[in-house]
Amino acid sequence: MALLILPVAFVLGLVIRDARRASVACSLIWLAAMVGLLVAKLGGAGVSPWEALVLAVCLAPAILLARLAVRLRPAAPGT
Repeated sequence: MALLILPVAFVLGLVIRDARRASVACSLIWLAAMVGLLVAKLGGAGVSPWEALVLAVCLAPAILLARLAVRLRPAAPGT
């Protein structure tokens, strides 16, 4: 589940087309996922600590993937 942040970050980079905004969007998705894990843990669900660790480690590669996707897509006409 935590590895889903990587393809989502790539798609965000393709859609947003701005490296800084794509990085912020990835960080916000990461923060929402971490809060979701915390809420699930506090709610009594069985949450693996590995899930949080993988999510924490994948933040940097996700931001790099988003920035790569921004560079891969050509700029929109008129910008």
